Amino acid sequence: MSARAILKNMPKWHKPLEKFEGFVVAALCLLMALLVMVMLAVVGYIFLTRVWKFAAHIGDFSELQKASLHSFAGILLVLLGLELLETVKIYFREHNVRVEVILLLGLIAMGRHVLEIDLYSINPMVLFGFSSLVLALAVSYFFVKRAQTATPIIPCSGVRRGTFRRTRETPPVL
Repeated sequence: MSARAILKNMPKWHKPLEKFEGFVVAALCLLMALLVMVMLAVVGYIFLTRVWKFAAHIGDFSELQKASLHSFAGILLVLLGLELLETVKIYFREHNVRVEVILLLGLIAMGRHVLEIDLYSINPMVLFGFSSLVLALAVSYFFVKRAQTATPIIPCSGVRRGTFRRTRETPPVL
């Protein structure tokens, strides 16, 4: 079926709906970009104003570790915003959501939460839940990336029976 036949068979309300969807996605991109800029400014401000206070009051390695982990959590929060912005941009360009980006978002978010866990006061079942979720996300990400980079083996046409060749086709996006 040709592109003209497809466009001819579409309802009349489809084109304005696509324009509205594009407007909404563009507005989301703008809002998320502003949010990431504000988050970066706040993290930078907190870092610059409080780094000297932390450095003056750190007495041992456990306090240094706690202050460092809070700083890393702030940085990961900004990265989480950037990855969300990337997800919306990909949707705007390709009109689909890539699974590996969503899994990566989950891994970054869980990594941020893991950095903020107080291991001495947390319930062991909650810790088990966190570790199970991180493991599930990591294994899922591994298999999605493996499926995307796998080289399928297809039979050669016009060659002797039983011979195969490897191809490097890009796999379909989920």
